[in-house]
Amino acid sequence: AASGRRRMPSRPTRAWLLLPLAAAAQPLVRRYPISGHHGLAGTAHTPIGTQTIAQGASPQRRSAGKERRLARLWQFRNQRPSAMITTNAGWFDSLFGGSQDEPEARDMSGEFEDVPLPFPEEILRGTALQGRRLMRCYQATTNGWDAKAFHERCDLKGPSVVVGRTKKGQVFGGFMPLEWKSSNDYRETNRDFLFIVDKEGTAQIIPKRDNSPVYDYRRGGPQWGSEALIIGEPVGNVMGVFTGPDPENTGIGDLRRAKSRLGLSHAKLPGGGASLFGSEGGEVDLAEIEVFASPEIAAMY
Repeated sequence: AASGRRRMPSRPTRAWLLLPLAAAAQPLVRRYPISGHHGLAGTAHTPIGTQTIAQGASPQRRSAGKERRLARLWQFRNQRPSAMITTNAGWFDSLFGGSQDEPEARDMSGEFEDVPLPFPEEILRGTALQGRRLMRCYQATTNGWDAKAFHERCDLKGPSVVVGRTKKGQVFGGFMPLEWKSSNDYRETNRDFLFIVDKEGTAQIIPKRDNSPVYDYRRGGPQWGSEALIIGEPVGNVMGVFTGPDPENTGIGDLRRAKSRLGLSHAKLPGGGASLFGSEGGEVDLAEIEVFASPEIAAMY
């Protein structure tokens, strides 16, 4: 009044009317702390983190999130493997939003063979397979040489080691830190590596030089990088997940043939060799291929 202006009567605040709308806009969230459980060795580990799952998300988004979390689970290199993965199926299922009731373990009988490893286990130090019992899930001379047989025996087995032997006796292989699943796509990881084994049984790891992926073609065998190691290359173009499925039982790769060219995605051999096959050149015929994985991890899929 002193200023000469007419003061308008104040209106009562109605912010409380917006509260129900704001609450409805918030998705229901469940939190699953990854802590407090015990690994296979019976020792507790420190909390890794907290996974958050929005109940309002679509099934497709929840499925994609599950795959990402599972992929990250295998890649905790600094955690003791027994502390990373537990055989408590009820805990594992509840982590990904499933039933709280403990399900029956997947039957692994007939899917693995207990045979001597054709490589030293020391190469797996720092991986999810360190300290675990490894068994053979695929042998080309027994289960078949085509890529279809490879995926039937190796898909959804978790991290694995692929070992090949040329007809002249050169032993080589690669570590896949994620699961094979016939995705017709590349799998991004920086935890994979290649290796060779000499006649004395000593292994030499061939590290990666860039972030090249591992390829998971349904009609082809395992492939590291664009050309570092290709086993059973698909016959014809791969259509991929964005352009539709590949024709059934056509263009299946033959795992008897393998190619290797080092120096781009992976380092060259000691001494400058540009192929995992040494003096045999960049393309060879194989006498055997074997794949080894952990039945304990495979039972979680």
